[in-house]
Amino acid sequence: MISIGNRQVIFLETLLCPIGEYIDLKVKIPSEKDLWRIRVRFSEVSVTIGEKNKVKEKIGPYMDAKEEDGLWVINFVNWSNRSGHSFDKPVEVGRDNNGNRISLLVSIAKLSTLYRIHMQIMVAEDKDV
Repeated sequence: MISIGNRQVIFLETLLCPIGEYIDLKVKIPSEKDLWRIRVRFSEVSVTIGEKNKVKEKIGPYMDAKEEDGLWVINFVNWSNRSGHSFDKPVEVGRDNNGNRISLLVSIAKLSTLYRIHMQIMVAEDKDV
């Protein structure tokens, strides 16, 4: 078992994902009977600005997460730097049946036609974390 602070690491992997594809995970949350189903997606978005909409500008990297029919869908938007982007602290993505926090740390780099993701999922009792 690996712990960081009062968080228990329950999933730790480095994965490569071709552009246009996604990653499906099943993660065991210690206090739950069923596995958490998670889909990780990557996308690139730009906005058009300026007169006559001739200039396209990328928005900085961000993540959105939502539940769709029992599947957690995590979308990483514009994480396209070759050197990579990462969270600077754990990001809460949900809670288990006991109210414990489920958090995520990632580091993502876009390497030509692949995304490389280092993903760490952790659970912590609902205390100051």
